[in-house]
Amino acid sequence: MTDQLGEILGYMDKLKELDTGNVEPYSHATERTNALREDRVTNRPDPEGLLANAPDRDGTFFKVPKILE
Repeated sequence: MTDQLGEILGYMDKLKELDTGNVEPYSHATERTNALREDRVTNRPDPEGLLANAPDRDGTFFKVPKILE
């Protein structure tokens, strides 16, 4: 492992020799725009369908046994 670390450090010394004075800093190697989609609701929850198989319910809520005193 010492040999591998030595090779890595040797390569870093080579990189220090490069003239990067005219290079603009950047955070990504490629041009990026906002890749996120618009946040919009595409399906509305159906309380009756969601609770159809619930063993017990209270209106539009699941009813579960109390676990804390």
